[in-house]
Amino acid sequence: MANYMAVDVGGTNVKYSLMTDQAEILEKGEFPTPYDEGLQGLVDGLKKVYDSYADRNIEALVMSAPGKIDATKGYFYTSGALHYIDGINLGDVLKDVIPVPFAVENDAKAAALAEIWKGSLQGIKDAFVIVLGTGIGGAVVIDGKLYRGYTFAAGEFSGIPMN
Repeated sequence: MANYMAVDVGGTNVKYSLMTDQAEILEKGEFPTPYDEGLQGLVDGLKKVYDSYADRNIEALVMSAPGKIDATKGYFYTSGALHYIDGINLGDVLKDVIPVPFAVENDAKAAALAEIWKGSLQGIKDAFVIVLGTGIGGAVVIDGKLYRGYTFAAGEFSGIPMN
């Protein structure tokens, strides 16, 4: 059975779990989202979790996070409140520290993909997903598939200007 280290980077906490390839949660935990420590604090926190699962045959690190993210490259154009991730490819940063394949998706888009795969959007053609946490995110599903948009921001509320 394949095991994955699944991580959700939030504005308050970084939640993590050890999961099977069928989304069964084997273990879970969290640590405060690093702000003062910047990118190195996030990398150190993820490495600590990965090391705690060292004997669990981790196939990959999968992550959801806020921001405009090119999921095909692992590149963060923006990252919500975690500005230290703006303009970087997090997979490139992590590859020497956590030696397994890395995949990342915007948090709202990851929620939509999970609902399409295992949740309430199974068999649904068109939908809009709203996620509420420290921020507000959204995702669009068209013809049963996630729509990212050409700027990777389709469905996002976080970029709406407010007066």
